Amino acid sequence: MNELELIDTLEAHLQTVQQQQGIHRIWGEKPNTYIVHGLNLQECFHEVIQRVWYQKLGGKMNLYVLEGQLVFQLEDASYTLAHVFLYRSHVANTPTGVQRHRKGDPPLRDWSMLDRRYSTYLDSVFEKLYTFWNHQATLCNYYLPKSLKSHAVDFSRVIDQVPAEFHDLEAYKWLSSFKEKEYKAFNEFRRHVVHYGPFGARHSLKLEERHSPEQERQQRLDYLNAPLQLRNMILLARESYYHMLCLLVAMDALYFPINVSGRGN
Repeated sequence: MNELELIDTLEAHLQTVQQQQGIHRIWGEKPNTYIVHGLNLQECFHEVIQRVWYQKLGGKMNLYVLEGQLVFQLEDASYTLAHVFLYRSHVANTPTGVQRHRKGDPPLRDWSMLDRRYSTYLDSVFEKLYTFWNHQATLCNYYLPKSLKSHAVDFSRVIDQVPAEFHDLEAYKWLSSFKEKEYKAFNEFRRHVVHYGPFGARHSLKLEERHSPEQERQQRLDYLNAPLQLRNMILLARESYYHMLCLLVAMDALYFPINVSGRGN
């Protein structure tokens, strides 16, 4: 098997993993579509950005690049999470104790390598999802009457700045609830990954500390169950983008109305 054949085999298997985990149709409820809850996300984005692009940003910033960043970040998160699930069952079933090796047996497997790959891909999914929501925040920030400085933009801050006249909208209610619950829990988990070292390294160090058997068991469960949380967050990411676009449609209509010529620029 040459390298390209090896890559093709791996890619086919990762696609199977994505299907098994329900994360293969990220941008549409049907294959090759961007339709979620009856809304074509791609068409909606292209329509809603036109007036803010020209009336507020002067047409100087290419918002299609931002759309590409949103799309690719979530697709990459799904693809990377497939790698995590590929390693997960093997990490969960790592042999314990002394492994016996007799002359003529195949070399002993380096189980720590599997754990390291699992940890590396796990860290990457956290960062890709965090970046995805920051891209959403960047888009929404353009619509705020008083936009935040670029260094201050993040998902939570921007949602907090949405004016009160939009708070009764279902889209805002969903985004606000998501920010306070699922996103907050996700971000707390992510901060441990970013600020306290790689997931695998922290997990190993924790197990070397003195803990009760129950604490060690819980730490191990948290480590192995993280992909399940991330799978749920990927599905919620698509939902959040749908609700964000619905919110921006309302903000666009109020702040950037179509002028008398029927054009938005």
